Amino acid sequence: MFAIILLGLSVFIDGSVSLRGVATALVITLALAALIWWTIPMNARRKYHQRKMWDEVHFNWDDRGVTLTSNHGSGNFAWDEFFTWATDKRTVLLYLDPRLFYVLPLRAFPFGASNDIVAALASAGVKPR
Repeated sequence: MFAIILLGLSVFIDGSVSLRGVATALVITLALAALIWWTIPMNARRKYHQRKMWDEVHFNWDDRGVTLTSNHGSGNFAWDEFFTWATDKRTVLLYLDPRLFYVLPLRAFPFGASNDIVAALASAGVKPR
């Protein structure tokens, strides 16, 4: 997409498509893609190591919703307060908005707990991601 925008800009400035314009658009696009591919994991690792509040979090649920408790505080969420959810073989993600979510590692739950959580979310009308 970015390459097409750059190519369109080249056509607008020069009045025609040139090999140099196409090559420049491609090089810039590939450089930006490589930069993003490299910086996102690096930033994620840095943020993980900078966090000082890593603590055990207790997760409880019932028909009404979820309770999360740690040494730093607690929070109660009704099932319908979640924006969306996603699951795979290892985790359940409970989204409060498109970018903020709780990660629930399934290894910490009894077998079949994810089915109960997903059923409660579905009955509250929360759509899967």
